[in-house]
Amino acid sequence: MCSFSLLLSLSPPLSLSRVPLKVEQANNARDALAKAVYSRLFDHVVTRVNQCFPFHSSANFIGVLDIAGFEYFEHNSFEQFCINYCNEKLQQFFNERILKEEQELYQKEGLGVNEVRYVDNQDCIGLFNLNTISCTSFQRVSLRTVSST
Repeated sequence: MCSFSLLLSLSPPLSLSRVPLKVEQANNARDALAKAVYSRLFDHVVTRVNQCFPFHSSANFIGVLDIAGFEYFEHNSFEQFCINYCNEKLQQFFNERILKEEQELYQKEGLGVNEVRYVDNQDCIGLFNLNTISCTSFQRVSLRTVSST
């Protein structure tokens, strides 16, 4: 990742030249490679999980929120998953702090406020967030292994 090969001639004999990369360029190349590897790994895992289901469509699904609400992708990338996961955590935080805690306070104070119903997606977040075996625990272990060498 410290240099790249530049093809100088297409006719035989091929002429290649190695061009050294600056530190920032090498870091960018490393990051791009890591992103591509994780993206392909994510796509592979999603494909394999989907192949395990005995059906092609269902009313039951695990959703990870797209906070903007206007994007719909038939297939999401690993990067989009990370964005949506963060949005889901933010939405859950909002639900806990604003909706749940405020409603509990209103009830405690005896205010006659109608209950606001919302989806508690903590179980879904837990699938990706547990310190035991989860979708992201493999990633954390692999990142620790790489950074410790």
